[in-house]
Amino acid sequence: MTKNVSVDSLLKSLDMIGLPEKFVRSLLPPWWDDSAASTDSGFAELELILSRQFGLDIKALLENKTADFSLPKTIKYKRSVLYDTGQLAASTSIALSCARIAAAAITIPQQRISDPNSLREYILSGLRGKWVSLKGVVMACWAHGIPVIYVEEFPENCKKMDGMVVGVRDRSVIVLSKQTRFSAWFLFILAHELGHISLGHVEQGEILVDAEMGEMSLSLMDADEDERAADEFAMALLGGDFVLPDNFLKANDPSQLAELAMGIGKAHQIDPGHLLLRQAYESGDWQLLITALKRLQGEIDGTDIIREGMIKYLNIHAIPEDNYRYLLRMAGMA
Repeated sequence: MTKNVSVDSLLKSLDMIGLPEKFVRSLLPPWWDDSAASTDSGFAELELILSRQFGLDIKALLENKTADFSLPKTIKYKRSVLYDTGQLAASTSIALSCARIAAAAITIPQQRISDPNSLREYILSGLRGKWVSLKGVVMACWAHGIPVIYVEEFPENCKKMDGMVVGVRDRSVIVLSKQTRFSAWFLFILAHELGHISLGHVEQGEILVDAEMGEMSLSLMDADEDERAADEFAMALLGGDFVLPDNFLKANDPSQLAELAMGIGKAHQIDPGHLLLRQAYESGDWQLLITALKRLQGEIDGTDIIREGMIKYLNIHAIPEDNYRYLLRMAGMA
């Protein structure tokens, strides 16, 4: 055991860097008992578990009382103007730990996605989609060897990202963490992150973090060239340069707007929720968007679509059971 260190003192050290004891304990394997840490080997096992879960150098934490997250040298923080990027270190490290597990739990070699148009055709024809939906893009990612995971369990007051791409184990992993239940937002963020992958913005051993995805993405006017290119990829994948009709742009009743979106979506193979996002950007009425999305989506939760993909495509035999349980817990499923 680390000299003069108890489980309580270790947990207090973690609490000091923003990882509360209740949160840490909720993620420990169900078989863990503090009494196991009374031996050197037991305490070392606890250190290893926590190190893997949070991407922390536990020994450095105990010695220096400071967070030393084991992050790669190249992290591209995008759309993080509202944050000091240092505030995102903890969430980035936790999401990276989840991405590493997901990358180890898929055996399909990653296939290159060359352009948004061919991927759109694959989803509409190969997967027989009515339009390019969140479920369709999630399925297409997994089929191309790109895991898509949802991570919602972060410490309270921890700044987190909306989307992230990790280059690990010879593949790309997409992490989604936006706090919303609307499929339309997850769809656009996922398509945007796919753009980063297709366009080669993230190499192996690198991380790209999109801290906050909002209306700027729909403008296609981001000053960051990579962000603008990823937005353009997403727009092309989801609906191309389709021009919204005047009656749709001018509609101000949420039920009528949702009904129009459904009709236009069926006719042009564009996700109705995505059409509503475009309409909100053009009209500037984001409150109307929320009400219309509720009418359109009903009780469906977009996070469930991502979770269902994880359950279906993660190979539970390729990773330790504790790692699988941890991934499900971080996605809010256990």
